[in-house]
Amino acid sequence: SSSRLSRTKDTVDRLAPRILNNLVDEKIKSQEAKKLGVKISEREINKALKSIETRNKMPVGQLDKFLAQNQVDKSSLVDQVEAEIAWSKVIQRKFRSRLKISEEEIDEKIKEIEGDKGKPEFRVGEIFLPVDNPANEQEAARLSQRLVKQLREGGNFQAIARNFSKSATASVGGDLGWVRLGQLGNELDQHLIKMKGNQLSPPIRTIDGFYILYLQGRRNAAGLVTSDVTVTLQQLFFPLAKEAPAAAVSNKMKLAAETAAKAGNCKDFEAVGKQFASNLSGSLGKVNLNKLPSQLRTAVENLKANQTSQPLRTGDGVIVLMVCDRSETSAADAVRKSIRANLVQQRIDVSSRQYLRDVRRSAFVDIRL
Repeated sequence: SSSRLSRTKDTVDRLAPRILNNLVDEKIKSQEAKKLGVKISEREINKALKSIETRNKMPVGQLDKFLAQNQVDKSSLVDQVEAEIAWSKVIQRKFRSRLKISEEEIDEKIKEIEGDKGKPEFRVGEIFLPVDNPANEQEAARLSQRLVKQLREGGNFQAIARNFSKSATASVGGDLGWVRLGQLGNELDQHLIKMKGNQLSPPIRTIDGFYILYLQGRRNAAGLVTSDVTVTLQQLFFPLAKEAPAAAVSNKMKLAAETAAKAGNCKDFEAVGKQFASNLSGSLGKVNLNKLPSQLRTAVENLKANQTSQPLRTGDGVIVLMVCDRSETSAADAVRKSIRANLVQQRIDVSSRQYLRDVRRSAFVDIRL
């Protein structure tokens, strides 16, 4: 229901084996957690359910209505959520203390990131269906083909990833973030470089299983952020229609530059904004330079306090920016901390899959339909 898959007999027949496997995994995860004494509070479950509402941009309480409208027993969702929380705690308890990331590994990763500066980066979503033994290959292949078909017919990628993907990214809708060539392996790289924005890959067979990739965008890698710059900004805003002729744009840009030249500091800048520009002029507050849109970041990144930018044409007007204050701190510690966390998460992902596979192989599974 959450994946917006069509409710046809064909869909049910094709997805039933995978859903049954998911139910078996849920039971195994819950039993393993119970064996290890892991407990889940009602507060943790409620927090996870609220998170589902937030991710899907639902008003408070809408999740219950959605389940009722789709004839889904809420206990089914609670069981799924509880199993995932419990399994996360099991994995953290068993593996996190063993995963040691050395300073040398972080140095190597920093060197790799800097070496990739200017090279293509890809914003990628993934759905991963593992093949733990040859007997499961045909089932995984059929499911991957079916999911691709459903996605191309309008299925929700994030919801399908949460329900069917076996990667650690399933909890965030399959979002891998920005990745570079070489990070995902040669088989996946070969597909990525041929894909365009908002394009879905066919099922890709790797040594571990089947991947479905969703390319959301691409850019050139900027390298590491070595410093964290915060600026306090004032804005002059002069409205101008998007379809305004070139002469009108030129006149407005000239007016903006002349008005900004009347101010020598931010107090003056605010005063001339009130006098000569629109009421949308004023303080933009304190912002992180790296979080500004690229056009604004480029305009102010080299400005000192009380310096103004050149006039900028925006979609609905012309603006001039003044930097009122500028502070800069080293981001080296934050960079190393982020890299360490990513490396730990990658290893936890591998350990989680291997552990679930081993527990399932040693389990006696009695299925009664």
